[in-house]
Amino acid sequence: MKKFLSFRSVEKIAFITVIVSVSICFVCIAVAYLLALEPLIVINEWDFLAFLGSIVGGVLTLVGVNMTIREQRNERLAAKYEDSVKQLMRVNKELTFIINARNMVVTNSNTNEKDILNTMRLRAGTLNNFIEIINKNMSEIMTSLNLTTYRVFEIKFNFLSSNFALYYKNIDYHLNPTNNSLGKFEKKLNEFYDKAIDIRTSLDEYEKEILDKYFKIDKKSRH
Repeated sequence: MKKFLSFRSVEKIAFITVIVSVSICFVCIAVAYLLALEPLIVINEWDFLAFLGSIVGGVLTLVGVNMTIREQRNERLAAKYEDSVKQLMRVNKELTFIINARNMVVTNSNTNEKDILNTMRLRAGTLNNFIEIINKNMSEIMTSLNLTTYRVFEIKFNFLSSNFALYYKNIDYHLNPTNNSLGKFEKKLNEFYDKAIDIRTSLDEYEKEILDKYFKIDKKSRH
């Protein structure tokens, strides 16, 4: 069965090959320079070997330091991605209820028919709970996302939060049958739910993207 080299292994081999090639070039230049100076200064065999040894030692040190820095960078990234994924997983789990919340129905215990007013109140309260959970976890969400992604998320969430608040604080008015605004409120509530589900879906996608980055970094560190 054929065994293929991993990307990380190929990357290491390519890097070492380049360093060795550059080192050989430097050695050749150094030898040529010393030979050119030989008529002017006395160079014995030990001086020459010491000079070459210092070059080789310096190159090996450079290779070792570079590889160590790269490994440490990967470890830091892996730790960062792991923390971000854990935070987003926890938040997403808390927000799962919003996916089917708009289908919740309150029935009249006497007639067993849909109680429209209490159904709208329940759905609005559930959406308000969704917004409160995000506000509570906003700092964790912010630290889990890069700046550009967070700004997009923040704009979407602030739009939902601010617009819904205008309706929710006047919910008694909107649910008063004499005001003839129930139909409009129900329509707006469905629009708010569309935006809330879109936000929950976005967080789920962010989690998957970061998890994918974590697995790539983790895979590199194992080879």
